[in-house]
Amino acid sequence: MQNEHDVGLVLVIDDDALIREMVTDALEPAWRVAGAQDASQGLHMAAELQPALILLDVQMPGIDGFEACRRLKDDFATSDIPVLFLSGLNTLEDRLAGLEAGAEDFIAKPFDAIELNARVQGIVRQLAERKRLAASAQSAFSTAFTAMSSAGELGVVIEFMRSGFGCTDYDALATAVFAALTQYGLDGALSLRGSAAPLIRTSQGEASAMEAGVLALMGGQDRIVSLGRRAAFNYPGVTLLVKNMPLDDPDRAGRLRDHLAILAEAASARVRALDADAAVRLRERQLREMLDETRRAIDAIEAQRRAQRGAITVALETMLHGTEREFLHMGLSESQEERVAMLLRAATYEVSNVYDSADDASAGLRALAARLAQETGTA
Repeated sequence: MQNEHDVGLVLVIDDDALIREMVTDALEPAWRVAGAQDASQGLHMAAELQPALILLDVQMPGIDGFEACRRLKDDFATSDIPVLFLSGLNTLEDRLAGLEAGAEDFIAKPFDAIELNARVQGIVRQLAERKRLAASAQSAFSTAFTAMSSAGELGVVIEFMRSGFGCTDYDALATAVFAALTQYGLDGALSLRGSAAPLIRTSQGEASAMEAGVLALMGGQDRIVSLGRRAAFNYPGVTLLVKNMPLDDPDRAGRLRDHLAILAEAASARVRALDADAAVRLRERQLREMLDETRRAIDAIEAQRRAQRGAITVALETMLHGTEREFLHMGLSESQEERVAMLLRAATYEVSNVYDSADDASAGLRALAARLAQETGTA
């Protein structure tokens, strides 16, 4: 590829000095022209000067033009320089040989200056367009490759969110986090802190005291902390420490920081959800225990009331019968005896009605307990 200061340089390789002079007169001042009197000198000058185009004679002493062209195309330093054969040979076989050697075009001697300029301009313009298209294709390929890489990396986060949603405890959530790190080719340590007992783990298993201490210190830092190849991501209840960020690939390292921040934030949300679920389960257990205690209290009250009702009924009946036996000794008239007996029976009925009302209250309490159990899902 030519250097910037050599743009516009044409190298003429021809053993005929007159031809070199004619080419110079035809191309200047639109082009700067350098000349070589044989193929060996021309090959050396081409590698050193990196011209925009080479005009190459076919019939020369020593190395002929076809062999010189093949050597130019085989040399990495000169393979991209376009070659235009300038020769008195103009048969189909000569042109085919030139194409096979790698030349871009063929112009016969004697040449017309206007045609030579047009051919040189056309070849250089085509080369520039090919380079532009190649660079555009490479850029598109790089962009597509980056997009595919980014999509694959983002897919790891999406998969973590899907699997993390099903995690029912901190241990399962930590396993999902390290599975994601493994897919990224990363090694790390994790701290999960919530209402349950805190969990501290590394990719290899249980964390050492030093690793636990580092995580505790990192947890008090900014949201994202980069320390060389180490990076920490802090969210409520979560500290994720990555030990081997790929700093040799800055673009990938930048993408991974974004993905890992999302992953840590999703883990934080899951910790909060697990804590909320645990709080709900605790409340349900407490409500269930309270309902069970209420039912036992109702059962005890009813049992005690049944026993009291039976005892009082027996006592009232005994008192009624005893009173009736004592009527003979009281000197009461028959109407007076009936009046006293009626009053005692009425009192017995009143006591019975009181217990019946208490039974209604117990039934109401049982219905209320059943309703609470149904509405809270603690039946």
